[in-house]
Amino acid sequence: MFLSCGTNKEAIYLMGIQDTAVIDSVFTNPLTIHPGDQLSISLSSLNSEADAIINQSNSGGGASNSIVGNAGTNVIGYYVNENGSINMPRLGSIYVEGKTHEQLKDTLQKLLDPYTKNPIVNVRLLNYQITVLGEVTRPGQIIITTPQSDILQVIGLAGDITPFGRRDNVLLVRKSGSTRIVKRLNLTDPNLFRNPYFQLQPGDFLFVEPNKAKKNQTSLTYQIWPLVTGSLSFLVVIFATFVR
Repeated sequence: MFLSCGTNKEAIYLMGIQDTAVIDSVFTNPLTIHPGDQLSISLSSLNSEADAIINQSNSGGGASNSIVGNAGTNVIGYYVNENGSINMPRLGSIYVEGKTHEQLKDTLQKLLDPYTKNPIVNVRLLNYQITVLGEVTRPGQIIITTPQSDILQVIGLAGDITPFGRRDNVLLVRKSGSTRIVKRLNLTDPNLFRNPYFQLQPGDFLFVEPNKAKKNQTSLTYQIWPLVTGSLSFLVVIFATFVR
């Protein structure tokens, strides 16, 4: 019983935050494009023929721009290769690494202007996925459909942390080039919004560690202890019987 005890403070998000508090230091940097991104690039103009050529990759029609997914099916969109470039009809190879979606949109509208009339370009990331494992209700890969996401939104999409998960020490692993950045985030901290890692990026990995109660339940000592105490009780009863 004592091994399983814990405080309810461990289960409270943003503990101690004041009502009507205004947080003015939230890190909401726009996403930038990296190799491995799969981009949906759509064109709308007065030239329907040009629109169809550009938009064909968004429906799986552009074989040169698609990659093969885990199930062997083509993934639609324009793939950013290891050189940080995409290949587009008429425009050829375009270097896009490090650009925001808005910057790429402006660049493409200028490049497509000679081929179309009043081009309107939209850019969206298709493979925005974050992996959540550990003590959450629905562990696995989560596909994000919004331009930005934060750790609280992703934890919510994973069904929240179970009663056996630690909210004060969530592990974040982020790929940065050929290296990995490892950070610990405290979801009970009211200053979480000011943490530069509050906003997540595509490819991030989250792991929610089990708390002491869960570790005790899965430990060998915890499983054997009832047998030991039961055996001792039985021996005491037998000893008391013979002594009488």
